[in-house]
Amino acid sequence: DGRLTMKAHLQYLSYVLRHKWFVLVECWKMGIFWRGLVHDLSKFTPAEWFPYVRYFYGDGGTRESKGDYNVDDTPQDFEMAWNHHQKANDHHWQYWVRFGDDGTVKVLPMPPKARAEMLCDWRGAGRALGKPDTLAWYSANLSKMILYPETRAWIEWKLGYYPPCHPELMEELGNKARLRMSLGASGNPNAFDYP
Repeated sequence: DGRLTMKAHLQYLSYVLRHKWFVLVECWKMGIFWRGLVHDLSKFTPAEWFPYVRYFYGDGGTRESKGDYNVDDTPQDFEMAWNHHQKANDHHWQYWVRFGDDGTVKVLPMPPKARAEMLCDWRGAGRALGKPDTLAWYSANLSKMILYPETRAWIEWKLGYYPPCHPELMEELGNKARLRMSLGASGNPNAFDYP
């Protein structure tokens, strides 16, 4: 009948808090603690909460059993909630894709903290779903993502993805990292600030 049970709300809350915890841990490692604290707060708004609960837990299913989102197989309220989430949170690559009135697509570069949070989000989601191999997930999904070349190169560098999509940028990233470390940077290979 479309009504949501308290159990469904509690199951979704449990998943969101587990996800936020794992993202917070990853953000701590990257030196972006504040972004980890405020990560995905839009999921607690009515625009996202109710459609997400209905989609993931409303039929007795679980978030873990749903897997990826298939736009041909999801209800419109969930699609609206997912679009709201992507456009309200700059750690999603979709936030940085602009569609022109003439049908053109322009990809914008992600700022360092946003791309670092995106990687933390992927890692946190994988851990929350019991699938912690972020490199395998990225390898299976990279062709579905529209990323600015430097953003993709940074992600692939951090994940150790080979062969890289942009080897010339990978070399540049490595050179910048070596330079920063030689100049006395933090030396933390997970820090968002290089390059």
